[in-house]
Amino acid sequence: MKAMKIPVSKFQFPTPPNGDTIDEAEDRLKLLKALDSNGEVTPLGKAMAYYPINPRQSKMLLTVIEILNMKQSYSRANLVLAYAVAAAAALSVSNPFDSPFEDSHIKN
Repeated sequence: MKAMKIPVSKFQFPTPPNGDTIDEAEDRLKLLKALDSNGEVTPLGKAMAYYPINPRQSKMLLTVIEILNMKQSYSRANLVLAYAVAAAAALSVSNPFDSPFEDSHIKN
């Protein structure tokens, strides 16, 4: 929301979170360097906002990309990036082994 310049404290949530939850989220974003000490969005935070995933996973992907850009001659760069994407995808779901299609073959 901060990346879209929406004031979180004034936003009309359908079910508003308590103030401590918002403060904890801001502290977490500061630890990830997505926000500066004043609570403003950093360039890294803007890049993280483009990913429709948890901030931790977006930071992980951007860190891998940054490292691979520094090591331009790394021969397995695509493999490393593929593993990072797979890890981010696995971490974005509560249980990677649950599938909504799991029992669909039984019903047919």
